Amino acid sequence: MSYIDSYPHELVGYFGPVPVYRPLEDIPGFVTETGWDGDFACRTDQIVIGGGSGERPGTVLERPAAAMACFALEHDGFDLPDSLRAAYQAEAGKAPIARHYGFDAEEHAAFAALIRSDGLLNPFYDGPDLTPETWLACSLGEFVYAAMPDLAPDRAAELARFERGRVHTRYNNILLPPPGLPVYANGGTAFEAVRRRR
Repeated sequence: MSYIDSYPHELVGYFGPVPVYRPLEDIPGFVTETGWDGDFACRTDQIVIGGGSGERPGTVLERPAAAMACFALEHDGFDLPDSLRAAYQAEAGKAPIARHYGFDAEEHAAFAALIRSDGLLNPFYDGPDLTPETWLACSLGEFVYAAMPDLAPDRAAELARFERGRVHTRYNNILLPPPGLPVYANGGTAFEAVRRRR
C-alpha cells in the first residue's frame, strides 16, 4: 500500500511506468521542526506523479495554470497577445510549478533517467532553450489543457480563445490505461475508455 492509498483518489494515467493520480480530497502535508510530515501535499485541483512511500516519491503539479502557460508559450498553436505573453512568462518564471517530495539524490537521478527514457512517447532532450523543469511543466501543461482543464478552468478558457486552429500534440506523455484493465485506485480511473469497434 502506498501513501496515496490512504486517501480517495483516481488514476489519471501513466507517466512512463509511474502512475499519475488526482486526489478526490485534499491531502495535507505539514512542515514540522524535524522536517516534512507526510509524503507529499496535493489538493484536488492538482495531480501527482507517483504515490509516495510504498510506490515512488511524489512529484506534484502544484500550479496547473502556470504549466498551461508554459505549454502555450512553447507551442506555436496559440496566437497570444504581447501583454498576455509577458504575463505568462512572468508566471512561468516563478518556481516551482511541479515539486518533488521526498527525493534524495538517487530519486533525482532516477527521475532524470525517466524523463529521457524511451518509456515516454516524447522524452526530454537536451537543448539550448529547454530545461528538464520547463519540459516537465510544458508536458503536464499540455495534458491538463487537453484532458483535465477543470484543474484550472479560467486558464483553459483563456487559452481556448487564442488557439490558432487545432492545437496539435507535442508531448503526449501521460497515457491512459486501456479499457478493461483492472485499476486498484480507490476512486477508479479518471477517464472512461471505450473501444470503438469490437
